[in-house]
Amino acid sequence: MRIATQQLFQGGTQSLGTAQARVLESQQRLSGGQQRLRPSEDPVNAETSLRLSAGLDQLARFERNQSAAKSRLQVEETAMAGLTENLQRLRELAVGLGSGILSETDAPGIRTEIAALKAQALSIANERSPTGEALFAGTADIPEAFTVDNDGKVTYLGTEAQREVQIGIGRTVQLSPTGKTLFERVPSSAPLTLSVGDGNQGTAIIGEPRLVPPNGSIDGPVTATFSMTGDETGTVKLTYGDGTEETVPYEQGLLRLTGAEVPFEGAPADGDSVTLEAGATFDFFSVYDELLVAVDEPRSDSASQARFQNILQSAQGQLASAEDQISTSRSVVGAKLGALDAEASIQGARRLELEAQKSVIDDLDFVSAITAFQQQLVALQAAQSAFTRIADLSLFNYLR
Repeated sequence: MRIATQQLFQGGTQSLGTAQARVLESQQRLSGGQQRLRPSEDPVNAETSLRLSAGLDQLARFERNQSAAKSRLQVEETAMAGLTENLQRLRELAVGLGSGILSETDAPGIRTEIAALKAQALSIANERSPTGEALFAGTADIPEAFTVDNDGKVTYLGTEAQREVQIGIGRTVQLSPTGKTLFERVPSSAPLTLSVGDGNQGTAIIGEPRLVPPNGSIDGPVTATFSMTGDETGTVKLTYGDGTEETVPYEQGLLRLTGAEVPFEGAPADGDSVTLEAGATFDFFSVYDELLVAVDEPRSDSASQARFQNILQSAQGQLASAEDQISTSRSVVGAKLGALDAEASIQGARRLELEAQKSVIDDLDFVSAITAFQQQLVALQAAQSAFTRIADLSLFNYLR
């Protein structure tokens, strides 16, 4: 077979090109640290790598959500701590009023401090999250969750829906409670709550109501109105929530109802009333208002002293429930932060697992790759040397 010089040059050029391409490809693998330069080289592993990358991206989103949730919950925990200190000081004032340490002459200073504590509590309730919206406004993107009018009435501006964020596969965590749940619907920690009539004139100081078997409950609010015909004689009209009425004999020192009883000291006046209710809720900020009413109540005679004690007792009951509400909410925040830490630990282990799997099918074995690169480089140099020798083959060189 006849081989022309042109064929020699074409074959040599093709061999050099192939050798150079192999060296360049190996160089690219070494510089990128990846086994594959193109998905077509290993479609199965390329698809697996994409799936593992998607899993890692999902974990990254969860980590960002966890970080945002943790920052928000830490702000909430700080707010709860502030409210706890606020209520503790309010309790000190209430105890001082009840014990007689703080008298009527102290009223102006006490009133000023209670008003300041209410303003502080409102400021805490309007705390903002790290992203700028009101912390306790639910899903509403507003700067403040509460507003207060000139009469001191506090109004909630947010929604009833609670924010939540996904922190893992099938796992979500609810963020701050809404202002309506936390502040407007404070459940009473006592099974029964009692309030006295505003116009009561007697000397009766109402004690803590208690449930009595076998019923051990009451249906709806019950208002007891005293009709007195003497110091220790008379009747009591019971008006139930559905409008029905019942009259029972007056008993000194004890108000009996079906399923409950209320002890008291002193004697009620004709027309005095008390209202008993089960499962009641109240507004958080009304605790401050109740104590302000107690502070302003005169204590000059036995009747006014009784009114003062009854108002103060009702306010102290609400204060205890408010403290329980904040304490419970603070415990919930701690539990959520613990759940975030636990989920982060699980996902950290999962991330290591995915990264290890991805490394096996993606990362380059540098020892083998460098060895192959050296072999290909030697082959390229040999091809270059051979091509140089072939290029010198011609009849004129032979004749010389």
